[in-house]
Amino acid sequence: SITGQDIGEEKTEAFKVRVRLDLDSFRAQAGINYAFDEDGVRPIKMLYENNCEPGARGEFGPGTDQYYCGNLFEPSFAAYDPTVLGDDGVDRQTWFYTLNMEWDLPGGYTIVSNTGMRDTGTGTLADVNNGVRADGTLNDPSLDSMRPAFISAGPGTGVLIPTFGPFPAPPGEFIGIGVSFFDREDWSQELKIVSPVDDIFRWELGSYYYYFDEDFVRDIGPLGNTGDDFNIRTWAIFGLAEYDFTEQFTASLELRYQDEVKSRTNLSPALSGNPAAFGTFEASFEEVLGRLILEYDVNENINIYGSVARANKPGGVNNETSRNIAALNPDQSIGLFQEELAWNYEIGIKSQWFDDRLGANVAVFFSDIEDIQLTESIDTALCGGVFGIQPCAPGAFIDNKDAAEILGVEVELFANPIEGWDFNVNYAF
Repeated sequence: SITGQDIGEEKTEAFKVRVRLDLDSFRAQAGINYAFDEDGVRPIKMLYENNCEPGARGEFGPGTDQYYCGNLFEPSFAAYDPTVLGDDGVDRQTWFYTLNMEWDLPGGYTIVSNTGMRDTGTGTLADVNNGVRADGTLNDPSLDSMRPAFISAGPGTGVLIPTFGPFPAPPGEFIGIGVSFFDREDWSQELKIVSPVDDIFRWELGSYYYYFDEDFVRDIGPLGNTGDDFNIRTWAIFGLAEYDFTEQFTASLELRYQDEVKSRTNLSPALSGNPAAFGTFEASFEEVLGRLILEYDVNENINIYGSVARANKPGGVNNETSRNIAALNPDQSIGLFQEELAWNYEIGIKSQWFDDRLGANVAVFFSDIEDIQLTESIDTALCGGVFGIQPCAPGAFIDNKDAAEILGVEVELFANPIEGWDFNVNYAF
């Protein structure tokens, strides 16, 4: 820090408990994990000069808070004043519960249940204006001419007027101390029935449910609070069938139907200069996914395989800044992004020799991707060119593009010539 005080320390207290029950036809294991992180202030220093395109990304003005271009330098101190924040930084408390159960049924069938639940609360205190003193001067006066400062245009207006140079605003007008809170809860439940594993035809059938809720609140001083409520709800049914045509040739088919809804609700519409950008944004996705695998054992040392899979990367709702920009421009889709879909193909060979002391694996894969998701930055011009209005802060968002193709190869060589010595060589293109 500017006073020479060490910062960035981390402290964690944790415990876990496991209880297991094992009967003739029933097995269960329950677990509780707890962790409490008590970390100091994060060692952060702003880099004021940037040779990227001005305004490409910056919440506090052109040339700040951007993707950085050029050589990074090592600062002599973090612009943090311990007389303002003390030693508080990040406090995080996490509870994690699990319950796994298995019932053996007549005929070799098994019912499996897997349950998980997690509750995390996080509080963060940060010197977001990087060490502005109470009188409005910088901890590093040599940077006065480069640091953008903001003063409020009026209580409750949500308007910040940018100024450059020494800070002219009176104490209390700066958004200098950032206080944020995350409260995350999620739980999942999987229930399936599995056929006997020794049959030539093996199968399983199951269902899955997942729920996630995150409340985020940021205290931005005299302007009040801002934040989001983010939710994910997913349910699916899935099945697997595997058949041994011969002792050497096996085929398996996996199918999954999935329905997912994501929503994000703004928690501070009063601070917005553009109410149309707020409210609840919701995106839903429904898809059938699957994979077919063929395997052939040439002999006890060599296995060749091929697979075809339909996969997805879920879509969602962009952050608050992106939705603000979406509401101010004809392309309303910026607020949401669609799921990314792909057909994946792979063929390969696996081999092991000399009692598994020498091996080689080679795989060739190809992916044909639709609606690929890419992160883009938004120039200030797309935000109306008004820096003073908070909803117009430029930023980054996720968008879907047309398509992409990936072709690659992976090679793995491994050897265990002497007990205790392992050699591995991996190559990927």
